[in-house]
Amino acid sequence: MTLVYAVAGFAFALWFGLFLRALIDSRLTLHTGADSIAFVPTSDGAKLAISRYVPATQRPDECPVVLCHGFGANRFNFDFDEQLSMARYLRGRGYDVFVMEMRGTGLSSDPNKDGPSFREVVELDLPAAIGHVLLVTGAEKVNWVGHSLGGTVMYAALGGPLAAKVNTLTALAAPANFESQKFLRRLAFAYPMARPLLKRSGTGLARAVAAFAGSWVPGFSALANLSNMESRTIRRVLWSVSERNSVRMIDDFVGWLRKRSGPTYGELTQEQHWAKIKIPLLLAAGAKDWAPAPTASVRYAFYHAASTEKEFVILSKASGFRADYGHGDLVVGRHAAEEVFPLVEKFLWAHRQASAEAETGNERLVS
Repeated sequence: MTLVYAVAGFAFALWFGLFLRALIDSRLTLHTGADSIAFVPTSDGAKLAISRYVPATQRPDECPVVLCHGFGANRFNFDFDEQLSMARYLRGRGYDVFVMEMRGTGLSSDPNKDGPSFREVVELDLPAAIGHVLLVTGAEKVNWVGHSLGGTVMYAALGGPLAAKVNTLTALAAPANFESQKFLRRLAFAYPMARPLLKRSGTGLARAVAAFAGSWVPGFSALANLSNMESRTIRRVLWSVSERNSVRMIDDFVGWLRKRSGPTYGELTQEQHWAKIKIPLLLAAGAKDWAPAPTASVRYAFYHAASTEKEFVILSKASGFRADYGHGDLVVGRHAAEEVFPLVEKFLWAHRQASAEAETGNERLVS
C-alpha cells in the first residue's frame, strides 16, 4: 500500500509540475511579430537568426534598420509584445527592419560551448548579418540600432572596414568606456573565483524562480529602473528575454573594467579608434543607469567620436521625459513606446541616406 501511495504521489507531483510549467508558459512566453526568420551562416560555422519585419509600404530613400539586443538578452529585447516592440513600431512607419541575435543567443547557434567572445561577434557575426541584410534588400548601407552590448559591438566595428556599410548608429545605454562603472569594478576582483560556477550554471531553475520573484530578484534593480516597468513586463523579461551569459564575453568585460578602457578595433589605440568613427550618432543614456552603462560611459562616445553629426540624450525627468530611465527600460519600459521609439525614428528620418550629403554638421547635447 505504501508503494501505491508513493507512485500516486510521484504521478501527482509530475502532473502538477507539467501543469505549472504550461501555466507559466501561457502567461510569460513571448511570441515574435516577425514576417520571417533566416538562419545566416558565419565563416566559422555559427548560424545567426535574423528576423525580418517587412513594412506594407516602405518609405523612400531609407536604409534597412538592424536592431541588436544587449548582453544576456535575445530578439525579444526589441520585439517584446504589441506595445513594446521597436521592430514592429519602425515597421509600421515604413522601415524594413531586421532583428539580429548574436551567436549562442536565442535561436542562433555557436560552436563554442562557453559562448562567444566580443571579438567573434564584432569580426564574424556583424559582417555576416549586415551582408545578409544588404543582399536581400539591395541596399548599400544599414542603420544600426543597438541596446547595451548591441551598441558597444558596433562602436568597435566602426573602427574597421564594416564602417563603410553603416549609415547611422543609434546606441541605447551602450557603454563606450568602462571607467565609470565603479560597482562592476568591485565585482571584477572576485570574478576569478566565480568564473567556474558561471561555466556550469544553467538557466532553467533560475528563470522559474526569477519569473515568480519578479522585481525581488537580487541585483535586478541594477539592470532597470523597476518603477518604470510594469510588474508583468519584469516577469516576462526574466522568463523569455534573459539568456545564459557568455563566460568568454564576461572575460572581455572584466579586462576593460580592470584597465578602465573600452573596446577598439584590432590594434588601434583608443584615440586612433574613435578618430575613425565619422557616421551620424544618436547616443542615449538612462539617468538611473548606475551599473552597466552610467551616463559618463555613454557620453564618452559623444566626446571622442570624430562624427560631426552626433547627439547625446539623457533620458530623465529633468530633460522632459516621463521617468528617470535605467538600463533595460530604455527598450521595454513603461513609456518606451511613447518616448524612446519616436526619438529613434526621428533620428533615422533626419539622417536618411539620400539627405546625408546635403546636411551640415550638427552636435547637440541634451542633459
